[in-house]
Order: sequence, then C-alpha cells, then structure tokens
Amino acid sequence: MNLFFKIIILTIFLFLQEAGFADTSLKLLIPNESYKNEDQKQNEIINFGQSGLTAKEWRIKKCYRNVTFNIFWKSGLCPTDPHMCIHSYTVEELHFFKKYYDYLLQISELCADGYVLKKTDRDFFKKSTQGEVDRFIEKVRKNRKKKIDYSRPLQDQFANKNNIEPTQSTKVNNKNNFKQNQTNEQKKNKEELELLKKQVKDLKEVEKKKQKEIEKLRISEKKKLKELELARKAEKKRLKEIKDAKKIEEERERELILQKKLLAEEEKKIQQQKKLMETEKNIEEIKKMIDSDNRSKKSNLVQNHDVKKNIAVKNEENSPIKKTTSKPNPPKSSGGLGNPFSSGLSFLPGGFGGAGGGLNIDALLGQQSQVVKTMTNALLNLTEAQAKFLEALGEKDAAIAARMYVGALKKGEAIGKDDLEKALNRTKESQAVIEKKMLEVNILDAKAKITFSKGLPPYGKGVAGLVSTGFQAQQIVSSIGSNPNPLIITKIGSLFFIAKNTPSAISLFSSSTGTMMDFANKNEIDTKPIEEARDAMGD
Repeated sequence: MNLFFKIIILTIFLFLQEAGFADTSLKLLIPNESYKNEDQKQNEIINFGQSGLTAKEWRIKKCYRNVTFNIFWKSGLCPTDPHMCIHSYTVEELHFFKKYYDYLLQISELCADGYVLKKTDRDFFKKSTQGEVDRFIEKVRKNRKKKIDYSRPLQDQFANKNNIEPTQSTKVNNKNNFKQNQTNEQKKNKEELELLKKQVKDLKEVEKKKQKEIEKLRISEKKKLKELELARKAEKKRLKEIKDAKKIEEERERELILQKKLLAEEEKKIQQQKKLMETEKNIEEIKKMIDSDNRSKKSNLVQNHDVKKNIAVKNEENSPIKKTTSKPNPPKSSGGLGNPFSSGLSFLPGGFGGAGGGLNIDALLGQQSQVVKTMTNALLNLTEAQAKFLEALGEKDAAIAARMYVGALKKGEAIGKDDLEKALNRTKESQAVIEKKMLEVNILDAKAKITFSKGLPPYGKGVAGLVSTGFQAQQIVSSIGSNPNPLIITKIGSLFFIAKNTPSAISLFSSSTGTMMDFANKNEIDTKPIEEARDAMGD
C-alpha cells in the first residue's frame, strides 16, 4: 500500500515537474546541501508533499535540525547548562526552554532565506534575550550575501549538481547504505530518546522539588510578613502607650508645679497666720496692761479720797468754828488718768468700747466664724462647679488647678482674711475664663455636656451661699457703728472683708449666670439647678 501511495505521489510530482515545477526539489534544499542520490531526492519530495508546509517552512525546519540547533547549543544563547541545550527533546518539550526554542527558529529563518550560518556565530551571543537575537539577525542580513536566492531561478544556481545518473550497482549500494544508516540512526535515536526521557524525568523531579521548596519559601515568607505585621502593630501600640505615658507624665508635672505653687501659697499663709497670732497676742497684752492701769488708777483715787476725808474730820474736830457739811468735789482727770472711759475703751464684760457704746467682742468673733464658714462653703461649691465647667470647655490645666484648690478648701486650710481674698479672686478669675470660653464654644459634644451639667448644682448652691453670706456680713458690720475701734477691726477683719467685697462678686456672678443659662439652653442642658442662683440674686 505504501509503495502504491509512493508511486501515485511520484506520478503527481512528475506531472507537476512537467507542468513547470521542475525546480521544486531545489527549493527544498538549504545552503551547502545537496541530494546524495535520486532516492533521497524522491523521498524528500514525497515527505514534503505530505507535510502540508510551504517550501520556506520546510527549509526552516531543516535549518533548525541540521544547522541552527547544532551551532548555538554551546553559545550564550542557551539559558542554562549547554549540556541541557544539546538535546532537542529537552529544548522542544520543556517549558523552561520555550524562549530559547523560539530564538532558534528565528535564526533558522536566516538559513531558510539562503544565508550561510557558521560555528563562529555562536560567539556573538553573551546572553539569551530577544534583543541579542534581533541584533544578530540584523547583522547577518546587512553584512552577508545570500548563497542561494530562492526568489530567482534555482537551476542555474545549483549548476546541475543534483542531476547525477548513478549506475544500477551504485543505486543498490546506495540504497543498502541508506537503509543501514537509517537503521543505525533509528537505533541511535532510540537510545538517545531513552536517555533524554530519563533526563527529562530527572529534571521534572528536580523541578518538582524546587517547586516544593518555593512553596515552602512562600509559606515562610507569608508567615514572616504576618509576624512583621504583628510586630508593626505591637510597635505602634507601644509608641501609643509611650505617647500616652508622656502625656500622663506631663500632666503630673503640671500638677506638681501647681502643687508647689499651692504649697508656696500655704507657706505664705502660715507665715501670715503666725504674724496675726503675734498681733493678737500683743493686743491681749495691751488689753491686760490697760486693765491693770485702770485698776491702779481707781485704787489711787479711792485712797486719795479717804485721806482727804480723814484730814477734814480732824480739822473739824480741832476747829472752833461750827462745822458745815459739804461734799468733796471729785478729783478732775489730768492727762486722761482720772476717767477710765476717756481712752474709748469699754469695760463691759468681754468687750471693747466704740463710738456708739459697748460691744460684745466675743459675740462678734462667733458671728465672724460663722460667716467665714458660710463664705468658705460658698467658695467651695463655686470652685467645684468651675472645675467641671473648665473641663467641659477644654481648659484642662485650669480645671486641674481648680480641683486642687477644692482639696485645700475641704481641708479647712483657707480660712484667714488673706486666704478668703485669694479664694475669692481665684473664683472671679476662673468665672471670667468660663464666660469667655462660653462665647467661643457654641456647641459641646455629648461627653462635655454631661460634665458641664454636673457643675450646675454646686454652682447654684455657691452663688446662693455667696449672696446670703454677703448680706449677713453687711448686717453685722452695720450694727457695729460708723467709727469702730481699731482693735475691733483687727479682731474681725475677715468679717469686714466679706462685707466689703461680696457686692462686686455678686455683680459678676449675676451677669455670668445669665450667660450660663443661655449657653445651657443652647446645648439643651437642664437649667433647673441654677434657678436657685438666679432666685438668690433676685432675677
């Protein structure tokens, strides 16, 4: 059947040759190639006819196998070990060599176009890239002349090299040699194929092992990235903690500074209290001296009166003149010694004299103590309220200072006149800051509203207490008179201070309370707790 098929193909070929395609066999040849015999020529024509390729595609295929592959396996164009590129099965089957295989086909096209490729061409390639291949092709086309020009008639170019008429014996020998060579080549190819299969298998195993290692590396890398991300989060958290710790430390430092200031103020207050105690001690000594002096003067007056009376009795007894009864004139005071009230001092029990008569100093001191206590409670409530307002309005440092001062007031450390003055001034200053911030901050957030609302109840109590205390102090001072004794002023100085300074404070809080109610209404905060303050001021 194969013989019959070959006869048909040969008949067709001969017919085509007669029809003008006599040079078909020549188009199948590549540079430096010729047919060894007629059988080879006929077999190639038959194979070409069965392939379905064009003449150029046939030549590219032959150039690849017979020329290009054999030259460039040992060049820089091979992407790996040259002993891997020497096997066509490896190059054509493994994906790793896909680009290298494509490069060889591109170079084979030069050969198929009639250019002769040399072994020295392998030295051109230093690396396996498309750019290198493009430069090589351009160099060959510019600098080399085609040995065969397939666009021109081929008969003259081959000069009848293939028109050999072998003898019958030669034909037989050639045919036997061809079959022997073909058998040997098949055997060799089979052995080479087995070897290549083994190499490919080994390569696949190596590649599989490498893929596993790559997968392990990917998993390890993924794990490292996850650990790195966790480390970054931990570092971020640590930096945040450090930042928060710094803020806490800064706040503590501010508190320490404020505490130092308060301690300095307390130290100053203690010194003032010591001076006040010394002054009171001196006053007591002066009082004792005055009392002793008055008692001595009174005793001398009585003794002088008795002596004069005795002298008069004796004179009457010795005198012949009729005695007349007469009342001796009381001795006149000289230099303020005869009248114990001339000094302006009263000898009412426990009291000092004033321009309007006698006053009970012990009662006044008790009233002063009560007024000071009421004033301290009022300032304590106001300061507690202001600490909440300042915190809600964003004045943290001022809020801390206010809370610390609340602690001092609760301990009863601010009870003297100077301390009352400082406390009242501090309260006025804080209220001015609060009023200013209420004009700057229109709307509070939810948390700030809660804080602000917590300050309203003590604020109402504080303002009401301030008004009540001021009114009470003014009533007590009015009862003393318009020209009190200086010693009285020394004793009840706190009472005079409260009576004098509460009106201005009440005026300030009266104005500020209205602003505060407007601010609370704007922020939808219940104003009922400060109604007490407004009622106390008569609004």
